Amino acid sequence: MLTRLAGARDDVVLLGGDTVAELPWSGPTSTGGGSALRYLAEGGCAVLDALRDDDDGR
Repeated sequence: MLTRLAGARDDVVLLGGDTVAELPWSGPTSTGGGSALRYLAEGGCAVLDALRDDDDGR
């Protein structure tokens, strides 16, 4: 799965904090597992919001 995601790095952020740190991934990640939980519960999180804002030139 990570190999497949690596080809789409511009659109991929791994969420999960400590869990992600154990994976062979050099792309963007969240700093904590709370990001993944918030995304699942609310459909968004600060990490993704910041990346979207950056892409929009804000």
